[in-house]
Amino acid sequence: IPENHPARAMQDTFYITPTLFDQHIHGLSGIDFNKNSEIEIRQLLRKLKKLGHGEILATLTPDIIKNLNSQMDIIRAIISNPKNDETKISGINLEGPFFSPKKAGIHSPKILLTPTIKNLEKFNLDNVKMLTIAPELRGARKAIDYLNQAFPEDENVNVSILYGFDSVGIDEDNCGFAVYNTETKSIMIADYNELKNAINDLSWEDV
Repeated sequence: IPENHPARAMQDTFYITPTLFDQHIHGLSGIDFNKNSEIEIRQLLRKLKKLGHGEILATLTPDIIKNLNSQMDIIRAIISNPKNDETKISGINLEGPFFSPKKAGIHSPKILLTPTIKNLEKFNLDNVKMLTIAPELRGARKAIDYLNQAFPEDENVNVSILYGFDSVGIDEDNCGFAVYNTETKSIMIADYNELKNAINDLSWEDV
């Protein structure tokens, strides 16, 4: 830990440091945000607080619309009534269901949706801070434009777009990463080689 870092050594192996902000966490110890009740999720948050998590984005994986909306309602109830002994949920990371069926990874293609405005309107997106979309799918760009209008101007919401990756490996000729920022109204798209070169050019301090 650098000398100017806001941390104070207690013993040789113990430090007081800022708490962790985890923007991608599904759960812990058999409890996850996709299926558990408010009581169970609060148990999870108390455990995360003891493990050093200060704030998180509660991350949901693809599921049927009814289940996702139900779980987001539970998460919003927790957000509106935080407890001091719990890790704070700062928002929701909706990881899918707008993946490409061709690159579904571990997810069932049957529960994936095309990123159309009609499908987005089936969800209550209040408190959603991150949303994953496959940009090569029909309607994706219009969906991103819709999201830009749906969120207040003072909200900074990133739409993370990852494509060409699956559980087997990387298709280097047809994959990449894009992030749409609703605050700057800009989109950055990079193919695999650009990403690889950019990562190689970064120092650990940059990362």
